[in-house]
Amino acid sequence: MSIDELLLSFETLLEEERRAVVGMDADKVLELSQKKQGYLARLASQPRDALRERGPLMKTITAQIRENCILLAHARDCVRDAIAAGTCTSPESAARGHRLSISG
Repeated sequence: MSIDELLLSFETLLEEERRAVVGMDADKVLELSQKKQGYLARLASQPRDALRERGPLMKTITAQIRENCILLAHARDCVRDAIAAGTCTSPESAARGHRLSISG
């Protein structure tokens, strides 16, 4: 696979990951994260000059990675807040290990 094919394929994977995160498909997100590690390892082995020559595409891919990380962090926070709400704690008290006693 050429470096251009690798980058375009990676970009497609990141778009698929975004759809999986938005669709709350945890199994697909996990599957894609493992594939993403493989792409990152292959990219790391490419000559830096070759990657620099593809600057605009690299910037697009970097932005997609950041956006997906933000979505994942937001999803994590939502799950944490939902768990906290289900256990009658606030996110702040859950983070400190405090629980609200409803039995007195």
